[in-house]
Amino acid sequence: MSRFEMRIMGILLLLMPLMIVVSWTGLMVSFEYPDILRKPVGVILRMYLEALKMYWTGMVVSSLLIIPIVMMLYRLTSQTSRRVWG
Repeated sequence: MSRFEMRIMGILLLLMPLMIVVSWTGLMVSFEYPDILRKPVGVILRMYLEALKMYWTGMVVSSLLIIPIVMMLYRLTSQTSRRVWG
């Protein structure tokens, strides 16, 4: 792996948990999450449409960041990388 790819992987490894924490905190503060799950579906959907899409999108994007992270970790630990580092 090049130095640039290592930096990208490091940034992704820092960005993913940060996005999860920010999104989760935003949901808890503005959406009364997870207590909202005990309310009727109509109330939940109304609150969701009132601007909580940003937090849910943050949760989804942060969870999708695991894909490039796993791919980069695989490249780092593959047989060719072991020959270079070993």
